[in-house]
Amino acid sequence: MTITKRHISIGIKWLLILVILAGLVVFIRQTDLDKVVRLLQVIGLGYCYIILVTLVAMLMGTVAWIYTFEKEAIAHLSFFKLFTIRLVGENIGLLNPSNIIGGDAYKGYQLSKEGVPYHKSTSSLLLSRMIMMITQIITFIIAAVLFAIIVEGSDQLKWITAGAVILILLLIGSSYVVIRFGLTSGVTRRLLARFGWGSLLYKFKKIYVQLRSLYRGQKKRFYKAVGFNVLNWLVGSLEFWLIFYFMSSQITVLDALLVDQGVLVLKSFGAFIPGQIGVEEFANKIMLSIIGIKATGLWVAASIVRRSRQLFWIVVSAILYVVINQVNKSRYSLATQLN
Repeated sequence: MTITKRHISIGIKWLLILVILAGLVVFIRQTDLDKVVRLLQVIGLGYCYIILVTLVAMLMGTVAWIYTFEKEAIAHLSFFKLFTIRLVGENIGLLNPSNIIGGDAYKGYQLSKEGVPYHKSTSSLLLSRMIMMITQIITFIIAAVLFAIIVEGSDQLKWITAGAVILILLLIGSSYVVIRFGLTSGVTRRLLARFGWGSLLYKFKKIYVQLRSLYRGQKKRFYKAVGFNVLNWLVGSLEFWLIFYFMSSQITVLDALLVDQGVLVLKSFGAFIPGQIGVEEFANKIMLSIIGIKATGLWVAASIVRRSRQLFWIVVSAILYVVINQVNKSRYSLATQLN
């Protein structure tokens, strides 16, 4: 039997599905469902507000992502379609050991099936990811500085903030080099060749052209992408505030912002672990202790509620994933019959 590209494509697809399912099994096994049920009984209808807040944050994130595209590239796609692709992709990234790589690969693949040129979707995903990381770290640094001024910064917070500052300087510096000098400069070519990446230069050139086009030719869209990403982080941080409010242990909005962004920064170091199992809980404990919440019961409860929220959106993503595949199959079948 001759192995064709179609067989390889099907094999890769099923391998990805198996990896995601394995990640989901690990995720569920590490989630204490009994405790989830008990906590949801305590929180009651307040859990709907937690889901609503995370939904609004994801909507803001989708708008930010849309602004990284050229208008013409996605003009034929609805907001709901793009929101669905992003939601499913983000949750694939959560469950996949390759993290954002797997999730962004799914987004690019799905967009290509919707008629968006692959090089345009790839450049948009890269730019969106870069903006997300930079705005996230800057938001955390600002929150940490404000917290240190208004309250008092602990040694842990100082070390985490110092690491975040170094990371943001590296990100901004590398981004500036790419935007200012491009991937076509002699220095860049020599570096790529030195690390054995010379064969990727042609692909990088295509991506760079799109990045430069957006940054230099559509600056308003670029800055809107930045603004909506900041809103994404600000709204998303309200989840912590709501969790403690409904558990009758109130914290300030600044506390919630600091904890949420700090957890995201710390989680990035465990990005290769499916679902960040254990990493997120450890990050929650560190950041909550910084704002003065050291009771084991509280940070464990907060971690469980957040884990249940993730599980909720994973289930929604799985349903949407099945629906998208069925719609695509029906569309392909109809197109075949018409031809």
